[in-house]
Amino acid sequence: MDIALGFCLLIVIIEHIIGFCSNPGNLYMIVDVLCFYLAFFFFKAGVCFRAKPIKEIIKTGFFRLIVPYMVFSAIGVFCVILCQTFTIEWMDIVTSTKISIKYAFFDFIKYGAPQANLPLWFLLSLFTCRILMNIMVNRFSKRMLFISLLVIVAIMQVVDCIDSFDNIPLYLKNIPVGLSLMIVGYLVGKDVENKYFWASLATYLFILIIYPSHLSVFAGAPKSGIFFTGYVALVSGCISIKGIASLLSRKSVKIANFFNYIGKHSMPYYCLHWILLLTICYIPIGSPLPRLVCMIIACLVLLPIFEKMVKHGELKWIIGDLST
Repeated sequence: MDIALGFCLLIVIIEHIIGFCSNPGNLYMIVDVLCFYLAFFFFKAGVCFRAKPIKEIIKTGFFRLIVPYMVFSAIGVFCVILCQTFTIEWMDIVTSTKISIKYAFFDFIKYGAPQANLPLWFLLSLFTCRILMNIMVNRFSKRMLFISLLVIVAIMQVVDCIDSFDNIPLYLKNIPVGLSLMIVGYLVGKDVENKYFWASLATYLFILIIYPSHLSVFAGAPKSGIFFTGYVALVSGCISIKGIASLLSRKSVKIANFFNYIGKHSMPYYCLHWILLLTICYIPIGSPLPRLVCMIIACLVLLPIFEKMVKHGELKWIIGDLST
């Protein structure tokens, strides 16, 4: 699972680098082909999910998800304040602070996280999904969970067809999508690739070739194609990448060790990469290509350094690490 998670996290970082570089060339096409990369985070959470007392779910989720959410939201806003103060002539630190805090509040209402560290929406949504999932697992049989899954997907399909829902806060869309993916992961179990790998891979490739559909988990809406085929592509892609990761692990392929390490230490990479990329955007580098190179080098060098500093120091708590 960690191999697949590490691969998907790497795709997340690559997508954000491409976005900050004004989409140099057609690199976004590569990301679109791997449309399941963010869905796998919820899928994995479902596969590994075990029902517990609700108080324990909330307490553990708070320290592992909400604490990093709050800490890195604050760090992101602080970095933006400093960058604006030193790069915008008319912006003093008081004005920058007022503006940044104001927009961070509005961003939270709309996106579930400040633009200063937008990927953190996932932590808040996952925290909510885990609570809802725990309630459902404790009360429903697996048959009822499957029926609930169908109902959620059907409702999201209807919502996608109604224009008046386009402007609602995005977490009202991505939480149902994330919850449904957690239910799928929970129902299929850890040995899913042994049962459904080839069928899932064939389904994913069929949709990719015949009717390309990319469902954005963040927006809870399709970027291309329609909601239903996009959702099927997410599920089949998650199962396929898990199966491929298991195959790489069994064959002892060296690249699997790299992905496995990233997957095991995903939190610091996930929480910090956006701040690093956003900070580089304030540096007057010029054309997209030099900025692309600078961002790649910065991620390869600085993110591992930060991960080492946090994991082996007194600050493990800021990334939700509860080990002593």
